[in-house]
Amino acid sequence: KLFTAINLFGLVASFTVSLFMLEYVLHELSFDRFHSKADRIYRVIHQRYRNGESILHSSITMPPIGRLMKQDFPEVIESTRIFHEFGNIQIGDRALRTDRALVVDENFFSILDFEILYGDKTKSNLDDPYEIVITESYASRLVSNNEPIASLINTTVELGDGDDYWLSKITAIVKDPPTNSQLQFEFLVSYATYIDQWGERTDNSMTWSHIYHYILLDENADIELLNEKVAAFGDRYFEEKEASGLKEEFYLQPLLGSHLGPYYEYDLLSV
Repeated sequence: KLFTAINLFGLVASFTVSLFMLEYVLHELSFDRFHSKADRIYRVIHQRYRNGESILHSSITMPPIGRLMKQDFPEVIESTRIFHEFGNIQIGDRALRTDRALVVDENFFSILDFEILYGDKTKSNLDDPYEIVITESYASRLVSNNEPIASLINTTVELGDGDDYWLSKITAIVKDPPTNSQLQFEFLVSYATYIDQWGERTDNSMTWSHIYHYILLDENADIELLNEKVAAFGDRYFEEKEASGLKEEFYLQPLLGSHLGPYYEYDLLSV
């Protein structure tokens, strides 16, 4: 009987471990599949060479790159920028700091599916400077005295990084990103805010390289053919650098599967 009990315990333990492993694998494989256009979303990857040697292989690049790809390649029907930030939102004496803030373009929600719970669902909510969108859990920590979180819509708050604060308006509240989302955030800031604060270089600079680009392809796009065309993209816009031995190259990485690697310098994966 003891021998039977030991065998049964071992069988149950093995089965339980297998179930946990299967659940983990399925969760990893499910990353970002909740986006309705997930199979058409790509990240721009940037590689820099000096005298033939790779010195940078990164998922961040210059601010206008996605826009220029949309301009140059008909297969690219939309592009959106993301900049990883940190900061505070303050209402009265209540201040919440986070390192999960993203500065995003106004078309963020037209490419990526994060559910708007409160606010105008017919607009981007991030069109103008000093507009912010917060998550449901972040909102619940901002309200007091059991106020409904919906009461925060159109509320003016102080948005800042600890030193400087700007009056901003909460335009929408979204459902928290699911655990199988690479992009994890507590609030979103309109990219127009960033341009207004830091100037046109954050919109047009071809030397300042801090921006993630997510692009949406046409349903009939051939990614292999497109990547062949993208290979010449760097030569077109950075030809003058080649005289000094620098060469800029770009290619597109599918969003689906990118969670499992390969990973790149400064990668924005589950920040």
